[in-house]
Amino acid sequence: MSDDKDDGDRKPDDKVRKWLKVIDAYDKEFQPWHKRCEKIIKIYTEKRKVEGSEVRRFSMLWSNISVLQPAVYARLPEPNVARRFKDDDPIARVASEIMERCVRNSFDTNDFDAVMKAVRDDYLLVGRGTSWVRYESYLKPLVDGEGKPLNKQGQPLDEEVEDEAGEEIDSECVERDYVNWRDFGHAIARTWREVPTVWRKVYMDRESGIKRFGEKFKTVSLDHKASDDSEGKGTETGEEAKATVYEIWDKPSKKVIFLARGSRELLEENDPYLNFRDFFPCPKPVYGTLQTSSLIPVPDYVFYQDQVEEIDDLTARIGALTDQLKIVGLYAATATDGSEAIQEIALAGVENKMIPVPNWNQFKEGGGIGGMVEWWPVDQVIKVLEGCFKARKALIDDVYQLTGISDIMRGEGDKEETATAQGIKQHWGSVRIRERQSALADFARDNARLTAEIIAEKFQPETLLAMSNLKLPTQKQLDQIALQEQIAALKARAAQIHPPAPMPPGAMPPGSMSPQPQGIPA
Repeated sequence: MSDDKDDGDRKPDDKVRKWLKVIDAYDKEFQPWHKRCEKIIKIYTEKRKVEGSEVRRFSMLWSNISVLQPAVYARLPEPNVARRFKDDDPIARVASEIMERCVRNSFDTNDFDAVMKAVRDDYLLVGRGTSWVRYESYLKPLVDGEGKPLNKQGQPLDEEVEDEAGEEIDSECVERDYVNWRDFGHAIARTWREVPTVWRKVYMDRESGIKRFGEKFKTVSLDHKASDDSEGKGTETGEEAKATVYEIWDKPSKKVIFLARGSRELLEENDPYLNFRDFFPCPKPVYGTLQTSSLIPVPDYVFYQDQVEEIDDLTARIGALTDQLKIVGLYAATATDGSEAIQEIALAGVENKMIPVPNWNQFKEGGGIGGMVEWWPVDQVIKVLEGCFKARKALIDDVYQLTGISDIMRGEGDKEETATAQGIKQHWGSVRIRERQSALADFARDNARLTAEIIAEKFQPETLLAMSNLKLPTQKQLDQIALQEQIAALKARAAQIHPPAPMPPGAMPPGSMSPQPQGIPA
């Protein structure tokens, strides 16, 4: 029955429980993906814990990601704002040029490149990356030409009544925040177009929370600690403790909600402070492999993790066998004659040295070194090592086949291959990379569109001129141009009403030179 009640009659506790239920449903649905991603991150950063001594591993995942990173995204994108139809409209042309310059300026000054690289890494590692767009303005006191403060209406402050000082925008910008894959969520849906609600986690300490939301933030529990593990469990004590605040954008209700776990009421619920065409302040995340009926991505590493595990096993075996590549000899414990000399030969740094052997005749009769010592079979170890190296190389080639990373992309090549064969590798290797490049290009385009929407809606004309660095005519110049056009129009109208009288034949217009008489040289 509570669902049938109007939102105004619903208790705040019901609203909090409603949104926490939506968030918990997402966490439960995506929990296996989160666990899988945590393991992948540990493999990528080599934080895998092994009991006992360190085990040698082959950093295949790190190597593949390092090759793909510059291949799919290498430099800051350049926005291109163009009119859909190339009409002869100078105003639209100038407006599109101003917008393009402003978006490009915003990308440069607000470090969009760092956001793109972080999103790219999440995309390659866990299969999903996204960002958040917001508007920031900085205010200054409103004063007159003499520096005296003014009120909100632009009038001098009245000391007899309580009059609040006015403020005006000093500077403004568009900020794009990278959102970690752990901190982003949405209502469960099959496709992105069906998603009704998105949210992100923002971590705030007590002071900043009270400044933003007021006294109600004093009862919010601080449940996150930056120095903790990925789960983010913290305590109320310590300078690093923060509260997890959810910023929720709900499309059906056209509301923006802020809530924190442990709070008995919503921190805030308002109309959106930014009006986007698609409502959400974030572009569609860049996804890896997806099913058609789910938004849970599949990381690329899943498709070749079995081969990587076999490569790690072979690498560990190769390391153990390499330790066996040493000269070790066994001799009888009762063979006292010459044993000290045999031990001295085996010591490190013993070379180019003559070692005396007592009882030389007995030592020779015993067969010398070959007769008294059994050597460790190094040749057998070398044969096993060669087999391990060969098997590991075959597995590495399998991984490159699965990932589509050719030797041309890795900067390698076979000298026996023809130019045609290398061209084929380069072409088909780039085909699979091109899909990932297009995904990140679309993501950058969507960010540019959101940025342009904020600039068009929020920015002051002075800010647009400063960011675009265009010298547009001032209002005085425009008035002069309009006046000149009016004068020209009046003259043309007067000429139509009172045309000049026709001149008699042979008469010359005033101010013209008389023709020279014929036959007289000039």
